[in-house]
Amino acid sequence: MKRRSVLVALFIASSIYANGISWHTDASKALAEAAKKNTIVMIDAYTDWCGWCKELDKKTYTDAKVIALAKEFVSLKVNPEKGGKNADFLSRYRVEGFPTILFVDAHGALIYVIGGFAGPKEFATKMADVLTIQERYLALAQSYAKGDRKDAAEYLDMLVSRGDITKALSVFNVLSGANVIAKEKRGTYYIAFGSHFGEAKEYAMALPWFEKAEKEYPRTDVGYQGIFFRAITLGNMKKIKECDALLSKVISDKGTSKEWRTRFEGLLKEGQR
Repeated sequence: MKRRSVLVALFIASSIYANGISWHTDASKALAEAAKKNTIVMIDAYTDWCGWCKELDKKTYTDAKVIALAKEFVSLKVNPEKGGKNADFLSRYRVEGFPTILFVDAHGALIYVIGGFAGPKEFATKMADVLTIQERYLALAQSYAKGDRKDAAEYLDMLVSRGDITKALSVFNVLSGANVIAKEKRGTYYIAFGSHFGEAKEYAMALPWFEKAEKEYPRTDVGYQGIFFRAITLGNMKKIKECDALLSKVISDKGTSKEWRTRFEGLLKEGQR
């Protein structure tokens, strides 16, 4: 049965699910179940003091269509303020407001985010969108695995957006060898790969990607991003003199835009010490 038919059937039969959404409270168990069922985890990040979180529970999660669609996911509630392994798991997504609803695959790769309260109709629509996105992703992955490179660029974009950098790098290298990645796209990949390694504190692996952005895109936003993040990385590596020299050079460059010069000056003044 096609996905659209499944969704229609779910909407029609939604009255069956009157008992509400079945929520997990253990992230590791939720991910394990998602892996077993080959499905997605819907994570409700909430706090006890959050009024809109309570509205979400009261108005959205009790809706028949939302409940029906939830059967397609593994549902997980996480209150990061309670600490523990659940909070550690959630920290990777840098949730800053509540409620935040995250949709991730069984490996934790981020697929979609709903920030803040959403009413039943909007929420159900977004849930259906997630299923469509995942269906497209799986189709692209399957085609790529079979050697079909027709939509490989789209597959690469999805991998990067999900933070699946290991797979993304593999696809990137294949497409780079075939010289099919547009120049305007390469820079965004450089920054994404460098940022991934920087966040993982693998600074030596991050630097070459930022340097590529700087060298291949001089005096552009991508190039300046490369310099900015390279300076931060050097600071984190305690290479202060090299960091300061890099910033001083770009600040003194008359071709540097006013906006970026201000940002570099602020970074130099702030110091990465």
